[in-house]
Amino acid sequence: MFRILIVGLIGYFVAESNACPASFITPCKPDDKECIRSSAEAALPRLVAGIPELGIQKLDPSTIDSVNSEQAGLKFGFKDLVITGVSKCKILDLERDTTKSTVKLTVECPLHFSGKYHLKGKLLLFEAYGDGDVEISTQKVRFIVEVKIKDIVKDGQKYWKITGFDYSYKLLDKVEINLTNLYDGDEKKAAPMLATIKDNSNAMVEEIGGDMILQLLTIYVDCVKTFIMSCPASYLEIAEYYKKSCVPVATPFIHPCKPNDQKCILSSGKAALPYLTAGVPELGLPVVDPITINEVRSDGVNLKLGFRNLKITGVTKCKIIDLSRNPERHTIKLTVECPLHAEGQYDLNGKLAFINAYGDGDFKIYTNKVSITVEIKVKDIQKNGRKHWKVTGFDYSYEMIEKVYIDLKNLFDGDEKRAKPLKDILDHSWKEIIDEVGGPMVKQVIGNYVNFVKAFFLAVPCKELEIA
Repeated sequence: MFRILIVGLIGYFVAESNACPASFITPCKPDDKECIRSSAEAALPRLVAGIPELGIQKLDPSTIDSVNSEQAGLKFGFKDLVITGVSKCKILDLERDTTKSTVKLTVECPLHFSGKYHLKGKLLLFEAYGDGDVEISTQKVRFIVEVKIKDIVKDGQKYWKITGFDYSYKLLDKVEINLTNLYDGDEKKAAPMLATIKDNSNAMVEEIGGDMILQLLTIYVDCVKTFIMSCPASYLEIAEYYKKSCVPVATPFIHPCKPNDQKCILSSGKAALPYLTAGVPELGLPVVDPITINEVRSDGVNLKLGFRNLKITGVTKCKIIDLSRNPERHTIKLTVECPLHAEGQYDLNGKLAFINAYGDGDFKIYTNKVSITVEIKVKDIQKNGRKHWKVTGFDYSYEMIEKVYIDLKNLFDGDEKRAKPLKDILDHSWKEIIDEVGGPMVKQVIGNYVNFVKAFFLAVPCKELEIA
């Protein structure tokens, strides 16, 4: 539930954000409840991993160090609690009351708590004591959380600040409670109490569970507070989107931008990169790290060189340096810096670096940083009554920023003594070697990624990528 709380509230707050990291959330009108709910649901898998750059950790599982309470003659506490199951929560309702400055969320969730407990005093008419493991679980509990917000000014800009929240909950299914080591492990003495707990578990949670639930909610509301305090209200307030309809989109992680808003385009590209490299199965887009290439050859007059069964990794660690669109020239230009690692088998025969060489075996080629600039040419087409971009070609350039390591096995049929001079040249003159023979491999690798972009543009209409 608590992950849903964050996603739901952030899903409402986020609009056109060039500076915020949650550009994958679809913006909605303040009074469009269905759009707000659907936007929050679409964002769930994107936020479950947390937002590390804002200090928001992974939300499933959640942890609580300790919570203690004393009431009506009973002292009890929990520690080292781990809470799971929140990824299965369902949003039932999510709305904002602009006149009251509140956001209200209703969810139903299964929850499982595990950790340690201690208790001493009267519980369900029994004088009880114990110190051991605890497990509490239920298949369905309904939460209603209403968050209060106000406008503040920070660094000359308006932000939203959470000032408090109210909540209620209702147990819709039976709660299972398991306490070990009651009465110092005296199972006979514990049996009547355990039976009573089993029959009255829901009542027990309502009697002693309030402090634990409040602490959980406070932790996760604080995460929402951290998020919205990172973005000025001018980036979060939905203003320019009133003319947009909340149609379900195939790419909720893409933040649409105006064609000339280069800052927005760059920010949106950076936010979308990890989701695209992981593949988008619903659009028929495969995982692109690793990618595989069956064969690529670089045969010249004096050297026959080929690579086969290539496996290339590292694209998930690429950093987008620049991303821009030129509507007049119908181009999109991207500059990235990446570590890249290629491995597979090679064959060569001919003159390489002034040495007559031959070999056939395994290879590895890797570098910690290469800069690649790709300019893609696009044109508008109609597909199923909607405008799409079609990639018609591309130009590229690359520069090896850091050393390239080249390891070729079985040179000269494994004669290491004979291979050593060539290996020394590969180690010291790597840049010249890559310039001489690496072009076809680089072009095919980039071509594979451009084909991915081509498939993406044909699958996603322009209205999900740009603001007209």
